[in-house]
Amino acid sequence: MWQTFPYVVFMDGTYKTDKYNLHFLEIVGVTSINKTFSIAFAFMHNEKTSNYIWALTCLKLTINDSFCPRVIVTDRDAFPQSNHLLCRWHIFNDITKHCRQRIKPQKTWNSFHLKWKKLVESPTLNEYMQNYADLQTLLFEYADVLDYLYTVWLGKYAERFVSLWTDKHVNFGNSTTNRVESLHAKLKKHLESAKCDLDKFIRVIEKVVQSQEIAIKETFTCCIIMYMPRFKDWIFEVLRKHVSVHAMDKNLEELHRSKRFVPTLENCGCSPIPLDSIDGFWRKLDLKPSISVEYGDLNVDYHMQRFKEIYNNKPDHIKYNYLRRMEEILDPSINLINEPSVKKITVDAQK
Repeated sequence: MWQTFPYVVFMDGTYKTDKYNLHFLEIVGVTSINKTFSIAFAFMHNEKTSNYIWALTCLKLTINDSFCPRVIVTDRDAFPQSNHLLCRWHIFNDITKHCRQRIKPQKTWNSFHLKWKKLVESPTLNEYMQNYADLQTLLFEYADVLDYLYTVWLGKYAERFVSLWTDKHVNFGNSTTNRVESLHAKLKKHLESAKCDLDKFIRVIEKVVQSQEIAIKETFTCCIIMYMPRFKDWIFEVLRKHVSVHAMDKNLEELHRSKRFVPTLENCGCSPIPLDSIDGFWRKLDLKPSISVEYGDLNVDYHMQRFKEIYNNKPDHIKYNYLRRMEEILDPSINLINEPSVKKITVDAQK
């Protein structure tokens, strides 16, 4: 699955998983249907940078050289070519450890939390500056806290966790490593003990990965086969059964939001949303390895010749199926799988 969805990577470590008390690093990814899957696991003696470099070097060896994750969410540097985002959840945890004892009134702390969240989610520079000014006003009596926030986080790393800058990169809505934390919890539940040996650990990991693959395949099937009334609007006509349900829901949210504004040529919904306008990540509904457009061999001549040879040796009914599939590729609005019509129950049948 790592070679199918190498676009977004999350990294985080934990302890208390084995009797050797080793640091356990888990690297996970996300599919087009917003399902989390495990990419790699590593046991390390400690959290030294050299050990992380070793783990990432091993990870790089498992994927096509032409691919590099678009986004990495973690608490340390990884692939230099990727857009590296810092986990907002870990950042605020660190802020809590350093500042909670300084800001003792609960009401003030709650206000600080809300204003920090608003600052982090600032979509424009003007809003960021205004939100930062509001934070300074709130923390007027806590100059040391303001100094810590700027020196440790905002002054050095704002571009890695504030929406103003992170939204300039395709991050598919990911800003924390909570996905990894969730998998940590599930894994520990399956282990049943914090002192198990590595043999049991590996067996449990295999079961977890197998269950992930089964669940992901099922959700792909649902996207392709199931009819979902909430997408009945004709602007979704081309996207249905070709785009993940998660992405469709995001489009639906935008549709509802746009209806609050005065209709224009841009937001009136006068034509179906074109399939090409959807990022390839959201259109990936299988587990076949991804191909880099920049480095992959996209010459179609060989494949077309091979198709003709196979096609000519097939009986007519198979040829007909091949042609139907080709039509579906050329025109995404056509789908081979159609739901059967609902039969009306007559009075005689009820008897």
